[in-house]
Amino acid sequence: KLLDAGGEPTGDHTETQYRALTPNYASPEQIAGRAVTTATDVYSLGVMLYELLTGTRPFEHAGRSSAAIEQALEAGPAPRPSERLAASDRGRGEDRPAWRTLPGDLDRIVMKALAFEPELRYASVEALAEDVDRFLGGMPVRARPRTWGYRAQKFVRRNRTAVVLGLLLGVFALVFALTASIQALRLRAERNAALMAQARAEEAVAFVERVFQIQDPRSESASRAGTEELLDAQRDRVLSELADQPELQVRLASTLGLIYRNQGLLERARDLLERTVELARRVHGPEHLQTARARNSLGMVQTDLGEYEASERSFLEAIEVLERHLPESRADLGLALSSLGQLYRVEGRTDSAEGPLRRSVELAEPEGGTVLAHRLGHLATVRQRQGDLEEAEALARRAVDISWSLAGGEMALAETSNALGEVLRNKTEYREAEEHLRRALEIYRRRLGHDPLTAAVLNNLGVVLRSRGDYREARAAYAEGLEIMREIHGDEHFFVAVHLGNLGRLERFLGDFAASQEHIEAALAIFHREVGDAHPNVGLNLKALAELRRDQGRVSEALELVRRADEVLAGHVGPEHPWRATTRVAEGGILADLGRFDEAEARLASAREALEAALGPEASPLAGVRAELAALRKAQGRLEASASLYREAEAVWRKSDPEHPEGARCAAALAEVYRLQGRPDAARRELAGALPILRGALLPGHPALEAAERTMRLLALA
Repeated sequence: KLLDAGGEPTGDHTETQYRALTPNYASPEQIAGRAVTTATDVYSLGVMLYELLTGTRPFEHAGRSSAAIEQALEAGPAPRPSERLAASDRGRGEDRPAWRTLPGDLDRIVMKALAFEPELRYASVEALAEDVDRFLGGMPVRARPRTWGYRAQKFVRRNRTAVVLGLLLGVFALVFALTASIQALRLRAERNAALMAQARAEEAVAFVERVFQIQDPRSESASRAGTEELLDAQRDRVLSELADQPELQVRLASTLGLIYRNQGLLERARDLLERTVELARRVHGPEHLQTARARNSLGMVQTDLGEYEASERSFLEAIEVLERHLPESRADLGLALSSLGQLYRVEGRTDSAEGPLRRSVELAEPEGGTVLAHRLGHLATVRQRQGDLEEAEALARRAVDISWSLAGGEMALAETSNALGEVLRNKTEYREAEEHLRRALEIYRRRLGHDPLTAAVLNNLGVVLRSRGDYREARAAYAEGLEIMREIHGDEHFFVAVHLGNLGRLERFLGDFAASQEHIEAALAIFHREVGDAHPNVGLNLKALAELRRDQGRVSEALELVRRADEVLAGHVGPEHPWRATTRVAEGGILADLGRFDEAEARLASAREALEAALGPEASPLAGVRAELAALRKAQGRLEASASLYREAEAVWRKSDPEHPEGARCAAALAEVYRLQGRPDAARRELAGALPILRGALLPGHPALEAAERTMRLLALA
């Protein structure tokens, strides 16, 4: 995620390596649209354990409607894992009774997790993990046949990180124990036993990956340091204890690298994934699918760290290999192309981004579902930035329609509604944009509670409210998102810094300069510690601080800061990117304040050309350029030219909202120009509409409000 950069969308979401939950793993209450609790996660983990033990799922729901799935689930429980294995052996005409070697306790554990009624399942993921541990330790399990009686258990809040990392240990132990048992009991011929062991190991890795898809690895009770220790212990165990199983080592190291990424431990993630890529090359060779997958995962982390050149190399290398493995690699290739397209989008290379994203959509079309919906949303964002808002809206609306149609697709609906809200914001259709964002927010709040996705939508809602000129509500949305991020990650996390910067920028608009300075400087301090001085978020925050210093009258300091900001951003994007262009707008205004008119003119003209090409002539950043040029013309004594530019800027803002405070600021500045021209009646008309808006939107003492009131006093004296 990146700082809110004015006219640019700020809720940049990256497609996760883990696949979205499909109806095959959805619980009965999810399919029916009922309340989702911890018991829902227990059911999904039960499906995965069933698949681990038998190689098949208890039910297959692909391509079926929600009603058909619900009817199948209500018809009765799936066969026990031992029964499913027995039927499988009989179907192949094999004599060896494999089902007799599957312990009954495992049957009971799995079937308790898969109970139709939520109250009959394990009360929590922790309870399921404990029963797995008891089985592995040779102790009686707590799962019992229903005839022994059950007590309905009170649902508890999710306890994520410690529980899931503990379950990861249990799963590792379970799969190794199962593999050893299968080999020891010689359920198949020697060669087939080895193949089965390998297959079970593969299933174990897939199981672990899905665990972390469902149980987002954060805890309300575990400290950040404790989380790091648990992950580091798993990393060390994988790297040391699996040296004699290098293929499994590669898979699990890749998984842990992505878990580090989800935790925001980006440098650890990069370091582990770099080792994983080298290990995969040694084990499989550079042309193997697993090597390409590890390379793609590394690219995603490098993107997060702002290492864009390295990230592009990683994606291109992965794509080159994956192309040669089609059709087997279709899903992986689609993910790599989507990741590359999103990288180009962040860099401002929207024309380069379009091709990979379109191909990633094509690869997802046959299966459809949530992956297609997500990728349509990403492509919509690129088309929006290319200026084709009509196609962008069509793509985003299709993504939302797909999400509505999916069984258990509420989470996809939230993400695609968020994407559509962003497109509509850029079309200045703020009311409908707000409607879609509030839908996404309602889903995330209900399904996830205090979660980074909830915070991200609050951020995007804050952008819409700010764009609409509702600074006070925007501040509340930003502040709530920041509170959630602090609750999850503590005070010193990268993602906390992102939200601090966005809130600080909004507070400058509002006129609370002390709070703005506190939050922007705090964001910069965290970024410097977490990602160094060259990350793009550092540049964007330096620009925000420069604009604040200008408002505070510290103009020379502002010029130094804005030039440092441009130097940082130049390491990531070209001069035509809106980040760089809006930085030149800020620099031009500062130079005009210093009386360096020719330099100011050059900066503003360059910025205007770049922004018109990138965003279109009616985008709100262009109104900002016109306002700065109007102020420059006024300082040069060219009052008629100044008045004309202020009128143009005001018209852009009024088009989006007749009472937008930025339009009112332009009107108040125009009133001062009219006063200087000796047109007091025209000046009073402008102020009559502008002053009430400014007084309602800005805090007392804001420079724009004070300037408007000074103009009114001078008119009264005249």
